[in-house]
Amino acid sequence: MFAVFNIAIFTGAFLIFLIQPMIANILLPKVGGSPNIWNTSAVFFQVSLLAGYFYSYIVSQKLSLKRQIVMHCCLLFCALWVVNFHFQSEQISVASPVSDVLRALLKNIFFPFVLLSTTSPLVQRWLSLSDLKESKNPYMLYVCSNIGSLSALYAYPLGFEKVLTVSEQSGLWRILFAVFFVMIAILGVYLIKTAAPLSAAERTERKSTEKTNPVLIFYWIFFAFVPSSLMLGVTSHLSTDIGGLPFLWIFPLSLYLLSFVFTFSRFYTEKASEQFLRLYKIAALVAVFLFFAAATTSNVKQNVILTGAHCFLYFIFAIYCHGVLSAKKPNSENLTLFYLCLAIGGALGGVFNTFIAPHLFLFVWEYPFVIALSLPFVLIGASEQKTDFVKAVKNEAILFFVAAVSINLHPNKSSLFAVIPLFTVLAVSVLVFSFSKRKQFFALCLFVFAFLPLFFKQSPDIVFKKRNFFGTILVEQKTLAPAPFAFLSLFHGDTLHGRQILFVIKDKTFYHFDPSTYYGKHAAVNDFFDVYNKSSPVAAWLGLGSGAIICYAPQNTKHDVFEIDKDMVDVSLKYRYFRYLEHCAPHASVKIGDARMEIAKEKDHKYDLITFDAFSSHFIPIHLTTKEAIETYRSKLKPDGVILLHISSRAFNVEPVLTKIARELGMTFIVRNLPEKDYGGYPQWGVLSNSSDAPEIKALLAMPGWRKGEMKENTPLWTDDFHNLLSALRR
Repeated sequence: MFAVFNIAIFTGAFLIFLIQPMIANILLPKVGGSPNIWNTSAVFFQVSLLAGYFYSYIVSQKLSLKRQIVMHCCLLFCALWVVNFHFQSEQISVASPVSDVLRALLKNIFFPFVLLSTTSPLVQRWLSLSDLKESKNPYMLYVCSNIGSLSALYAYPLGFEKVLTVSEQSGLWRILFAVFFVMIAILGVYLIKTAAPLSAAERTERKSTEKTNPVLIFYWIFFAFVPSSLMLGVTSHLSTDIGGLPFLWIFPLSLYLLSFVFTFSRFYTEKASEQFLRLYKIAALVAVFLFFAAATTSNVKQNVILTGAHCFLYFIFAIYCHGVLSAKKPNSENLTLFYLCLAIGGALGGVFNTFIAPHLFLFVWEYPFVIALSLPFVLIGASEQKTDFVKAVKNEAILFFVAAVSINLHPNKSSLFAVIPLFTVLAVSVLVFSFSKRKQFFALCLFVFAFLPLFFKQSPDIVFKKRNFFGTILVEQKTLAPAPFAFLSLFHGDTLHGRQILFVIKDKTFYHFDPSTYYGKHAAVNDFFDVYNKSSPVAAWLGLGSGAIICYAPQNTKHDVFEIDKDMVDVSLKYRYFRYLEHCAPHASVKIGDARMEIAKEKDHKYDLITFDAFSSHFIPIHLTTKEAIETYRSKLKPDGVILLHISSRAFNVEPVLTKIARELGMTFIVRNLPEKDYGGYPQWGVLSNSSDAPEIKALLAMPGWRKGEMKENTPLWTDDFHNLLSALRR
């Protein structure tokens, strides 16, 4: 019968962690492809998990075993009929994406997810009340639970996403939920027949065996909070520039679960804990340094190494923190309280990263912040002694003070020699910090080091900065030699999204409106507008950036601009840092919202030209490049209209994808491939047309480097219901 316990808890965990990446992937197009959908979804699932654990705690304390089973089975049966994966009708406002996403999740899957999340603590508690020999150690089921979670995470990107459509995925999930219900019902019948109720003396004895220390409860919450927050921090740090790739969401989460499997097994000993404490201190230094010193590139191997390094370091953090939890787990009487505290810590991590950190930090600095924040309690070995705990609390207060100073101070000058002291501090800190007995002092030193790079990364030339759901926007103004010339640069994440030259004469500012300032004199976009000679065209611009591309348009063009990020529009129209839009398209209609959804509202056959230049950092949102998306753009084109697409991306190659879609729709797709002129050595721009006889297509194919789009025989057809980003990775 113990096998049924394992199957039930495995299936419940599998369903929980299968639905997470599946739902986040379904909602991704609703928020313009922003990778922050993962953090928002994660906090929903963590709070729902907390609700489930609270339910488990209450029913295990207040109800008899028979009543627990009957009530739980009735609720599960009801959940079979209310789960809903139809998010297509949900409207996500770009003005309040977080609240709208949470509302959609609450409406569609909250009830069944909460019930599923009760499985681990409730079934473990039921095992402890059974007549099986394994009842003495119900925590062994927690290992099985995490293995089920881990299996689901990898089953999704490697199996479900690759071979099943979204509707097929949801159908299979419902079938598995029904199987899970049957397993719980079988367990319930067995327990009702065999489990003997505890006598009053036994209940009194169990309750008196362990009085829960408030410091212990704090540690349960704190050491659940740290790996939860760091998981989301490392995910945000990596996915912001590589893209909303489900694998980048899943891999850190799988390490989070694997650390539970390891630490709650018999292989994690006191000696292993001591070794991971030392590794934790070294990993903290290295992780912070990598965070500030290393960025993603177009080289896949380098990106893989960087991703692997951050995930490996995170794995060390998670193992130590969860090892503390394993060492401090209570007896079975307080089992549900223990899991409730873990859920509180996990939910607090999600709330901090999703709702608080974006208002405190310009970039994803919550990642190094929480690393440093954990050190005072890590370095005392999570001691429950009052004197040790008070010292750690005092050091924590000092760390908060140093954080406030580090984040809010800005240097007058940026130093070109910052790297030398940075490496020096790193080397000395690793050697001294790892072996010193004055651990609290060096915890403070580490925190100072953690935020030391901020002093060098903060540029005095930054004139505007804003972090929102869609990422971080920076505007930088640098004076050029000879003065008074200056460069205005627009960054989204760490990717340059626009440039404009200005100069000041006698307190008057003059702007230069040549778009090649940003795109370059030899860019393929110049070729296109050299041959595009329609008079008074109607143009749609998907993605604004600095607005430079609009200045390529012929005179008397009628402009519709579609931009999902209102702050990006404000940079040009409200704060007037960039003047391309107001100079080259003063009467443009600017529509705030997801480009695909907004252009779908326009009348058919309206545009002569649709220009696609929409990015999140350097990542092209996937829902803008599916077959249905191209069909939408095509329906808005006049019969002789064309679509110009900016397709450069450091990590992904969408040329084969768009070529496949073009052939499927009977369209012509061409790109320019001039490695000596195209940055990165790969095609940067493509043109889609209804006919190969379009004058723009003929003229471009006669120019150097232009060719028809290429693809492989096994290139998948991306649709709204099926797409696989792994297939588009540059190799």
